[in-house]
Amino acid sequence: MYRKVYFDSLPSTNTFLKQNYKNYEDKTVIICDSQTQGHGRLGRSWESSTDNIALSILLKPQISVDSISRLSLMTSAVIFEVINKLTNNVLIKWPNDILVNSKKVSGILLESIISSKVEALIIGIGVNVNQASFSEDLNKKATSLYLETNTKYNKMTIIDDIITTFDKFYRKYLSDKHNYLDICRWHSAIISRNNSRMPTA
Repeated sequence: MYRKVYFDSLPSTNTFLKQNYKNYEDKTVIICDSQTQGHGRLGRSWESSTDNIALSILLKPQISVDSISRLSLMTSAVIFEVINKLTNNVLIKWPNDILVNSKKVSGILLESIISSKVEALIIGIGVNVNQASFSEDLNKKATSLYLETNTKYNKMTIIDDIITTFDKFYRKYLSDKHNYLDICRWHSAIISRNNSRMPTA
């Protein structure tokens, strides 16, 4: 059972969980209306507004450190499945971007807290939903579901679908009955462009 916790604004849902993960149970989902210091892989900033989705899922699994990177791929497959229901020309750009018509519509950031074991995993997910315009720097690189489909979406409906789909994939992942690697290969922006191979798991 996933517990959803809502905030109007946070610097970053991932940062909040890194600082407070001991206060929350496994499968807590932190959701905020806007992020003031959203960030992605390699510290890149993530432009966030109340039109978009910003959430982080807290997991406390009993898995090896070597298994962590697979969860990032699994989450990419999850978000692909959700967005592919809403628009066309969706591809996965490994390791953490979902593209629509070659522009970024979603980003994923997995961060881990490790001592002698994996204490917590935090999976941040951002989806551009109803944003109507982007800054000049991002205009050629980013898009939103609204810009692609000319349709306004209910963010909570999409969030619920993300959580439901994540749960389905995560259960299979834990039981080693997953197919997320096939999804990532079949819908890879990298493979379709240069025939390179995805990392195996």
